[in-house]
Amino acid sequence: ARLRRRPGAGPGQALDTAVTVHDLADEDHPASASSSLASRDFAVFRPAMSTEDELEQELLMKELSRGDNLLAMRRLLVAESPLFADLGYSYAWCGEPRERHSAALGAKPGSGPDGQDDLLADVPEPLRPAADLPAWAMTVLDVLLRRLPSAGRLLKVTLVVQAPVQPQGLLQDSTSSSRGSPLGGATRFARQRQRWWWHSKVGRGDAIVLDELRCQHSPLVLPGEEALHRARKAAQQLRSALLAYLPLLNRPSAASNSEGAAAIKGLPHALRVCAGLEADVLDPAPYPVLGGRYSVNVAPSVIIRKLENPESEMVGELRPGGVVTVLALGVEALSRVQVYTEHAIQMSMGGVSDGGEFAGSSTPEGGVTGWLFSSSLSGTRLLQPLIVPSAAEVPPPAVAKLLADLASTLRGICEWANVTLASADSTPLSDRSSLHVAHNRDGHSQMLEKHLRDSENVVVEAQCLVLEKPGTGQLASAAVTLLAILAGTFLLVAVRAASARQTFNF
Repeated sequence: ARLRRRPGAGPGQALDTAVTVHDLADEDHPASASSSLASRDFAVFRPAMSTEDELEQELLMKELSRGDNLLAMRRLLVAESPLFADLGYSYAWCGEPRERHSAALGAKPGSGPDGQDDLLADVPEPLRPAADLPAWAMTVLDVLLRRLPSAGRLLKVTLVVQAPVQPQGLLQDSTSSSRGSPLGGATRFARQRQRWWWHSKVGRGDAIVLDELRCQHSPLVLPGEEALHRARKAAQQLRSALLAYLPLLNRPSAASNSEGAAAIKGLPHALRVCAGLEADVLDPAPYPVLGGRYSVNVAPSVIIRKLENPESEMVGELRPGGVVTVLALGVEALSRVQVYTEHAIQMSMGGVSDGGEFAGSSTPEGGVTGWLFSSSLSGTRLLQPLIVPSAAEVPPPAVAKLLADLASTLRGICEWANVTLASADSTPLSDRSSLHVAHNRDGHSQMLEKHLRDSENVVVEAQCLVLEKPGTGQLASAAVTLLAILAGTFLLVAVRAASARQTFNF
């Protein structure tokens, strides 16, 4: 995957850097939430609510299904929520939750994918009531949060609504390099002994909790997101074209008549958008590819025929493992392809079906050109590409499904617009037919809007200050730390005063 933005970078400072990301879902024995937070500075809850509290999790899922995302987050962050108890903390103070939307390779204005806005201001939200404290007190609070994570942490809680793209990448950094002071200061980006993680199974109703002071994080760009970004742009343009001539009349009778006329009038604009669509948008995973080289994956053999017609003369037989180069795609039958191969056995007799044995056959010199089936009737692919893309180039199943669904919808709408406009040009449509066209247009527009919503990353985020009841050892450590800070502060003040006197005397 690629980092969407360097952790701690300002808005607009993108980072197109490939990183190796490990999948938490592949762990055989996942750590508990408290141990994961202690060792990695982040934890994943699936589901967000404790499995022992099925009623609360069911209510949370219902709120997410209704779109009450902020309400669901507030349910998760209530004082009696088991979330913080599972992490090992007794008290929690949380800021106001924020809902964020981000699409493939981008985000809606004001809601950056990595939260570089007011949510991560110099003074985090749960600490803003303390912003008026003296500087030394803020420094003490900062150091205590940084040096005693068992006593308190500044957490970022993310409730997932849907995450098909832009998943959260989490950095486990054994160098303990910090992101900088939560109360202001520069951010450092550790580059040694790092390990990036993500969770491929995270979905609606799950939660990710990370330590804001210790865990660097960034949205990840998954394989296929570039193609999805172009497909989303095409869907937005097509939807705008379909709705370009919506009637403005308020009278029911006039609106009914103008509705159908507006639908017909918008079709030429939709077809212009369709004509400009890129081939990989309409077919994100083409098979087979012109010029591609494939091996035959059917036993005992496949028949090569002279013409596209599957009843034409047989010219050769190709056994499993034979290599072909695709020269042309079928027009009458999409599963038929013209190929060239040097591995075919030339047939000296006709009338034998696929898989038969051919007596008196021989391997021709110069190869064979002909037509064969690339897919079975059930859709099974009969050809396997010789060059298999690496795992880093293959879109995850969720992204691949979004691409396929959006491409299918775009093709269907473009075909509908073409047929409907041709019919309207040949025969004037009645009012009833025009209204039917308007009804179909509205349905297509709603379908495109649904695809656009489904291809977004939607999460709700909040910052929480969590504390544990201090034990004797923690109190002692805190006292030592406080004394060291006070001593250092007094020493610094004394040095500055002495320096000032020396300068004055001079």
